[in-house]
Amino acid sequence: MLGRLFDWIRGQKQWGRDNYMIASEGDATHSVVLRLDPSAMDNPDLDVRWEIEKTLRAAHADLWFYDDGYGFARNSDAMLLSYATNEPGRLVEALIDLVTGSTVSGNQLATAAMVAVALRAPQSEAGREFASHRVVYPPEQADRPLPD
Repeated sequence: MLGRLFDWIRGQKQWGRDNYMIASEGDATHSVVLRLDPSAMDNPDLDVRWEIEKTLRAAHADLWFYDDGYGFARNSDAMLLSYATNEPGRLVEALIDLVTGSTVSGNQLATAAMVAVALRAPQSEAGREFASHRVVYPPEQADRPLPD
């Protein structure tokens, strides 16, 4: 699954020299979204947002990312947690490890979570911020657009 993610990342035409975007800390190249379905959670509380970030930072102190906001899907009750990074593969792997192997705020997140990735477009049209994101977790949903 992560191999397909890396292939997708390398195949982006908008990238710089040799199809690789060169970024330094502070230059977020990708957006990674964690979509959580509250109906599949035992304790669907907004505070899970902070616990997820705290858990990620404790487990992956050397992984550069920042909280890029949150929102709610337009056609469901799903919460969308957005992160910006220049290390999308590592962040995706860390999020998948977290949702499949940890309990966060009393929640087993594996069945409630979707993880999607896209090139970062900081000035997206309102209501279409996640239109280019493609699911990488769960595996059976891979390569599909992130559900709204």
